[in-house]
Order: sequence, then structure tokens, then C-alpha cells
Amino acid sequence: MYLMNSFVFRTLKMSLTAFPVLIAMAAVGCGGGGPPSGRLPISGEVTLDGQPLDQGAIQFEPTDKTSKLNAGGVIANGKYNIGSEQGLPPGKYKVLITSVPKDTRTAEEAMNNPGEPPAERIAAKYNSESAEVVEVVGGKKNEFSFKTESVKK
Repeated sequence: MYLMNSFVFRTLKMSLTAFPVLIAMAAVGCGGGGPPSGRLPISGEVTLDGQPLDQGAIQFEPTDKTSKLNAGGVIANGKYNIGSEQGLPPGKYKVLITSVPKDTRTAEEAMNNPGEPPAERIAAKYNSESAEVVEVVGGKKNEFSFKTESVKK
């Protein structure tokens, strides 16, 4: 009987000790449904010469060189949408927008004759020479639209 009571007492004591720890761990793990790691969703529109950009990519790079977090997404039919899991924490970010013509060759044709890489369609001031900076702010909708121009021929 003593062994049984001792076992029950120790189990009860461990459970009572572990319970607050488990509650604390659960509370820390519940972020209130907010974005993971403080990242925020980003979305917007991109035009090329006044028309929705058919396809391309957008990249947000931190202006603060101590931060390593960046985000990017695909532009399709003039729109991009980066969800909170891939989004950005609040801060200022340099914007780079790129688009190359669609490759209409088959995969086999491209492998057998890769050729020159496709030329960038968007002017350098929106990508390699970009000075465009946006600020991602917590508690607000981070929608950024950009009007780009074609490379001058």
C-alpha cells in the first residue's frame, strides 16, 4: 500500500510541476494567429509601359545591411502576392523588378541549344540600378504598386 501511495504521490507531484511549464510553452507557441516570425504579407500591382506586366519577378531586399531577410514573388497578369510565411518584417526594402520574354521552346530544344540568356525587358532603373525603396509597416495593409518602363532599344 505504501508503494502505491508513494507512486501516486510522485506522479501527482510531477504532473503539478510540469503543468505550469506545459501551459507556458503552449502560450509561447500560440502567436495569436499573427504572421510567423513577425513577417507581414505584401501585395500589389506592376505595369510595364502602362499595361499590366504579363509575367516577371519582384524582390524586396533590406536597405539595412545588418538584416538578412528578404522576400520575392512571381508577378502574373500585373499582380504579385507574397504571403506572411514568406513576407517581411517591418522595415525599409529596396525593390527589384525583372521580366524576361517567355521561352516558347520545348525543354528538349532548350537543353540541346541553350543559346544566349534572354534579355531583360524592364529598364535597369527598376532592377540592377534600382533606387526604389518601400517601407513595410506593421498593422497596415502593405500594398505597393509600380509603374515600370521597357528597356529602350
